[in-house]
Amino acid sequence: MKTEFRPIQLEDKEWVERCRDPKEHPFSALTFPSLFMWKDDYGLTISGDDDFFVIHSKENNGFFAPCGDPDKCLGFLHDTFQKDKQIRVLYVTKEQAFQAQAAGFRARYSPELSEYICSTKALALKEGHISATYRKKVSRFSRDFAYTAKVIRQEDIPELLSIVSDWDKDVEKTGRLDLSAARLSLENYEALGLSGIVLHTRDQIAAFSFGFESAPDIYTMSTVKYDKQLSPSVTLVCTKEEAEQVVLSRYPFCNLEEDLGYPGLRDAKLQCSPVKMQEVFILER
Repeated sequence: MKTEFRPIQLEDKEWVERCRDPKEHPFSALTFPSLFMWKDDYGLTISGDDDFFVIHSKENNGFFAPCGDPDKCLGFLHDTFQKDKQIRVLYVTKEQAFQAQAAGFRARYSPELSEYICSTKALALKEGHISATYRKKVSRFSRDFAYTAKVIRQEDIPELLSIVSDWDKDVEKTGRLDLSAARLSLENYEALGLSGIVLHTRDQIAAFSFGFESAPDIYTMSTVKYDKQLSPSVTLVCTKEEAEQVVLSRYPFCNLEEDLGYPGLRDAKLQCSPVKMQEVFILER
């Protein structure tokens, strides 16, 4: 099977969404918003045809699980591994891993790529279990920084980009990857089908968060950014407000993604009391 990879373009959105079945490929990393926002930082390129696509990641030195026609997906895997025994295929489900093992591939669980899933009602502080730390931090921030929160509109984008620019001046602490992805997402906010909230304190200090649908019952919370005058606990407040104002009416679950196994981020996400984990497997030869 001939595959020529090229940069991901906004025009690929319909193609990717047509080929990706969320039941077969539930991970947020395979959604078009995620692929597009991280394309530059992770060196993501795309190949395929009308009913099949596959992503290559330069940063991860491997391919993402191919999506679309099952025969073409399997053909791609066999052809690729015949050419290079050292490659990896990422974002494979447990069921797909078992099937691949029967076809002669090796599969291993990847905790660093696996994704936390939380109850939307719990994040919105409506019902269900949430950690005492989460409740206390949200309550303390609300007391110390009286605020209002509303759904992001297109006219809010310039202000949100200015927050990202302020963080960009301190990239050694924050990480250029996250900032570049946030900027690219905001610049293409409506085209990517993103939604989120913007928060303002009494003194008009701002924070924002946004995300996207990754499955019919799961919303992925992708990005939180805030004015550095605010306490870092504003991230949990944004999570609570986004869950309440954007997610609660449509999605029972929220995916807290993209910590890549970093202990600090993973520990922070445990404050949100995840109810399950989307387990990611990697195929190798």
